Amino acid sequence: MRRASPGIRRGFAFGRAAAAWYEARKAMMRGAVITGPGAPLALAAAALFGASTPLAKLLLGEVAPWLLAGLLYLGSGIGLAAIGGVRALAGAAPAEAPLRRTDLLWLAAAVIAGGVIAPVLLLRGLAQSNAAAATLLLNLEGLFTLAIAWLAFRENVDRRIALGAAAILGGAALLSWQPDLGVGTGREGALAIMGACLFWAVDNNLTRRLSGADPLQIAAVKGLVAGAVNLALALLLGARWPGAGTALVAGAVGFAGYGVSLVFFVLALRHLGTARTMAYFSTAPFIGAVLAVALLGEPVTATLLAAAALMGVGLWLHLAERHRHRHEHAPFAHEHRHVHDLHHRHDHRPLDPAGEVDPFPRKGRDLRLDFFRGLSLFFIFIDHIPNNFLGYFTLRSIAFSDAAEVFIFISGYTAALVYGRTMSQRGALFATAQVYRRVWQLYVAHIFLFVIFTAEVSYTVLAVNNPMYNEEMGVGDFLQEPHVAIIKALLLQFQPTFLDILPLYIVLLGIFPLVLIALARGPLWALLPSAALYALTLRHGWSPPAYPADHVWFFNPLAWQFLFIIGASAGHARVSGRWPFPHAPWLSQLAVTVAAVLVVINISWAIHWVYDPFPALLEKLLYNFTTDKTNLAPFRLLNFLALALATVHFVRPESGFLQWLVTRPVILCGQHSLYIFCLGILLAVLGHFVLSEFYGTLPMQIGVNLAGFAAMVGVAALLTWYKSAGSAGSSAPATPSE
Repeated sequence: MRRASPGIRRGFAFGRAAAAWYEARKAMMRGAVITGPGAPLALAAAALFGASTPLAKLLLGEVAPWLLAGLLYLGSGIGLAAIGGVRALAGAAPAEAPLRRTDLLWLAAAVIAGGVIAPVLLLRGLAQSNAAAATLLLNLEGLFTLAIAWLAFRENVDRRIALGAAAILGGAALLSWQPDLGVGTGREGALAIMGACLFWAVDNNLTRRLSGADPLQIAAVKGLVAGAVNLALALLLGARWPGAGTALVAGAVGFAGYGVSLVFFVLALRHLGTARTMAYFSTAPFIGAVLAVALLGEPVTATLLAAAALMGVGLWLHLAERHRHRHEHAPFAHEHRHVHDLHHRHDHRPLDPAGEVDPFPRKGRDLRLDFFRGLSLFFIFIDHIPNNFLGYFTLRSIAFSDAAEVFIFISGYTAALVYGRTMSQRGALFATAQVYRRVWQLYVAHIFLFVIFTAEVSYTVLAVNNPMYNEEMGVGDFLQEPHVAIIKALLLQFQPTFLDILPLYIVLLGIFPLVLIALARGPLWALLPSAALYALTLRHGWSPPAYPADHVWFFNPLAWQFLFIIGASAGHARVSGRWPFPHAPWLSQLAVTVAAVLVVINISWAIHWVYDPFPALLEKLLYNFTTDKTNLAPFRLLNFLALALATVHFVRPESGFLQWLVTRPVILCGQHSLYIFCLGILLAVLGHFVLSEFYGTLPMQIGVNLAGFAAMVGVAALLTWYKSAGSAGSSAPATPSE
């Protein structure tokens, strides 16, 4: 975003560089470790690219190498171009500098080296190689990148980096020349993979010259151009077009492993430079090797382990390097979004480009909570309509967790934030009274929702003469013995379909005064007993009974309380000022990596269920730890926490998209979550009946979804207007949803 001429900006930048040089020099001589988003971005790029290599190996059985390279890159280009198109249609102000005419030569060279030559060499090498060993050979990309960055671009390389490079080179030599690995049986395979690494190293250093520009634009152009060129060459050479399913799978793999990975990589280059970005990116081969062994059943030999150990030592030496050398930065002007850290600091003047992201949250309402709570309400509406095509785009399509985890975590966070402040200001007794006031509101809302829901289902059964809906919606027992069912409903034991999350929230808030008292003493006073109860529940299968007699609660409060209290511990930190969890760069890096890996695994399962020949990664190992939603299966919890921490790292309270016009309706719904949740449940049931009894075609599904969205947003806007109109003379205490 430009606000001043280049000359004026460079003048400001020169003055700031001179003023900030002394502070930067002191920080560097103390050995300050560079923090910020660079390392997590590089690790996420590594996870996605590493997973793509064994998946591409599987596709080689049906697609020629050159054609597969084209499909992979074209999938990445089309997907990223679509994201850019949506961003433009949404009217989002550009936060990144566009590519310039002077960048085109660098981009063209990078596309030829990394988008045309390198992938073809890699796929040809994979066709003649053991996938586990071949993915470890990809460590050479980091070594070649480092060498070029040092020799051609004069990036600093110290002794630790050089020793790490030597260890990686030794591991590559073992993999390349041992005949028992498959790579060694075909020297051409190893040489082809080494050639791919060399050309990708050239690409990495060329892309470093472009890293100040919009990474989405760079990756989209690379994907579209490289994909089109590779496809054209493959078809000219007589390659056969694969089936539609295979082509779509290849495009999906390319979008994640080449497109999204490249966007993360370019952003990491901006923060870390070429050499250090590649140090983190060198984790990709290890991820690929583990997946190759698990997915393809390839043997784990002594040589493979020795090579992995050598490369692991080299990687550790790279990651443990501290940026201590004395240096100066030449004056330059930022045109992209950036963050100040201990390494790079300067002031912003009125005429400077906008886009600065403050890494430290400010006081006031955190719109992220409203946005993600509102988004979860839309996801709940979508997911509660069976066979809804939009269900392929909700959280559960890419993660083992879904909107329920988002809803419960944010509920715990906001409850601790609101009632924790009340307790600190007015005492535990008043805070307890406010908590139970909210419990009563939730209870009344649940009973009201139960009555309307039962009436809606009963009327539909009579209107369309389809008694199957009674059983599907879980109201059959109420109609058979209403005198018993109504008492069980009042006791929260009778929970028809979709009416199971509010009873959970009511019970969790019912015990919340005790949780608040524990949090006031210290977060571990709440977290440790909660974790113990969660573990014992999983171990012994504890669960409260429900109605009918052979049922239990769908959301087991003995298990879900753990997620609620984790959220409450985080929310209470804004009151107490004591953050209850480890606060270090490695935690964000780990969260991003875990989230990316689990997303890849989950997507492979989803593709497998649609296209059976595609493998479901680690399904036999992980399936039993992910499917139990009732007891909050461990991998559901892990997946959600990783996604939550990664989201907090990348989405700041001042993030620009929170001010977009298109996100305003979502935020409004999140600010009135109880009302919109109840409305969304009723609308989802109505939408299900409409699609089942009339037409379930795609246009009809689109119409039902849009009508539901419009109703939810309209009611939220009405509630906002009503609240603002009456707020002048009102002094009622806030509640977590208000």
